[in-house]
Amino acid sequence: MKKLSLMFLVVLLAFGCNEAANKAADEKNAQMEKEAQGIPEIFGKEITAEGAIEASEILNKLETEDSVFVKINTVVGAVCQQKGCWMFVPLNAETDMRVKFKDYDFFVPLNSEGRKTVIEGWAFKEETSAATLKHYAADEGKTEEEIEAIVEPKVEYTFIADGVLMN
Repeated sequence: MKKLSLMFLVVLLAFGCNEAANKAADEKNAQMEKEAQGIPEIFGKEITAEGAIEASEILNKLETEDSVFVKINTVVGAVCQQKGCWMFVPLNAETDMRVKFKDYDFFVPLNSEGRKTVIEGWAFKEETSAATLKHYAADEGKTEEEIEAIVEPKVEYTFIADGVLMN
């Protein structure tokens, strides 16, 4: 009887694991199909591209204001390779802005680099601690030497996105 019960549990576990793997594969296939068809994906709050400005305009806005609520057109430069919990977008040739997601409620796909994107939320400048910069460097897959070389905080442009629309 014990052997039968144990075998039953093993079979249930095997089917449960297989079902989870199938679900993940189905989600990835659906995402790839949307990308191939050019259907935009929405993450977080549902937004449209209407009224979006170019990312470079944020630099001018933040010269006179501490923060600004804005919708911008941009291209994803880099994405957290651990779980898609942040991304970089270029503001100009020399300056990137780190985009985080409101209340850590949503993430973007790990393969988002290079995708045309509209983001809506708050842009501002902030000082990022050396410890946080080290954490981000680890997320980017930097070497231990590169991570240990980070000893100073850094003032960065930051964006807290309510919603992301990706093509």
